[in-house]
Amino acid sequence: ELFRYIMEYKSVDERKIYQQIQDNFQSLLEIDSEKITKIIVEFYPICVPQFLKLISDIPKLLYLFMQSLIVNGSIALETTDYNRFLSLQCQYNPENVLEFLQNSNHAYDLQHAMICVEAVNLTSAMIFLYEKNGDYQKAFTLAMDLLKEAPESLAETYALKVSYLCMRASNILTPVEREAYWFELIEVILSRNYLNSVVKQVLHLASSSVDLSKLVQLIMRDASQSFGDIRHILIGMLTNFEYEALLLKTSQNILGRDLHKKFLKEKQTSEAGIYCKVLKCVLCKKKLADSAGKDDQIIIFSVCGHSIHNSCHQTAVKDDTSDNLNTIRCNQCGMTIHEMD
Repeated sequence: ELFRYIMEYKSVDERKIYQQIQDNFQSLLEIDSEKITKIIVEFYPICVPQFLKLISDIPKLLYLFMQSLIVNGSIALETTDYNRFLSLQCQYNPENVLEFLQNSNHAYDLQHAMICVEAVNLTSAMIFLYEKNGDYQKAFTLAMDLLKEAPESLAETYALKVSYLCMRASNILTPVEREAYWFELIEVILSRNYLNSVVKQVLHLASSSVDLSKLVQLIMRDASQSFGDIRHILIGMLTNFEYEALLLKTSQNILGRDLHKKFLKEKQTSEAGIYCKVLKCVLCKKKLADSAGKDDQIIIFSVCGHSIHNSCHQTAVKDDTSDNLNTIRCNQCGMTIHEMD
C-alpha cells in the first residue's frame, strides 16, 4: 500500500511525495530497499547523491541502498562510492565480493580493493586482484596454497582454476617461468589420487605451453600414475609434436627454396652487363656526358643500347598528351620500358 501510494501521487505537488520519501528514507530502505531504490532511480535520479548523504553514517542501510543501485545499473557511481560499497560488502556479504570485483562496469580502485579483501582474508578475491594487477607470481602462489589445502570435494575445481590461471599467464611469462608454474601444478595433481579425473585435462592444457619431452619425463617419473590412464594423451601430444615438427621443416624448405630463387634472380640481374650503343642522347642529340645538371641521370635501353638524359625524358613527358605516361620510349628504334623497371 505504501509503495502504491507513492506511485499514485508522485506527480501531485500537494502530496509532496519527494519530501516524504526524503523524511522517511531510512524506514523505506528497511521495508524494501529494492523498491524504493527503483522509484528513486526512475523518478529522482539526479537526487541519488543526496540520498547517499542521508544515510552515510548508517553502514547497513548505506550498503543496502548502494547494492540496489548497483543491481539496478541505471546510475553510474563514482569510484569513491564503489570503494565504499566494497568495504561494506567485505563486512556484510563477503561471499559476493569476487563477483563484484570481476564485473568490468565497477570502477573501483585496485589498491583499495586489495587492502579490503586482504583484511578479511578472501583468498579467491586476492588471486583475482593479483592477476589483474599483473602479479602472476603472487596469484599463482595463493592459488596453489588454496589447492593444497582444499578438501577433496573442491580440489578438482581448484585444480582447474589454477590451470586456467596458468593458461592466461602463458602469453606473458617467459618459457622458464611458464614451465615452472605448469610443472609445480602437475606434480601436485599427480601426487593426489583423488585428482586423477582432471589429469588428462590439465595435461592437455599444459601441452601447448611447455616442452613436450620434459612433460613426458615428469609424468614417467611419477610411480603412482598408471601410464595406461594417460597413454592416449601422451600419444596425442607426441603426434601433434611430430606433425608440428614436419610442418615447420616443410615450411623452412619452401622458404629456403623461395629465397634461393629470389637471390639467384637478383644476382643474375646485378651481374648483367649494360651495352651502350651510342654515346649521344637520342632526344637532344648531345653527348651523354654533356648533361644538363651534375645530378642528371642517364637512361639506357638494355635491349637496343640507345640512351637518353633523364632531364630530356622528363621534358618529353610534360609535352606528351597520351595516356601511356608510365613508359619510356626510345625515339630511335621505338623500344619501350616501364619506369618501374
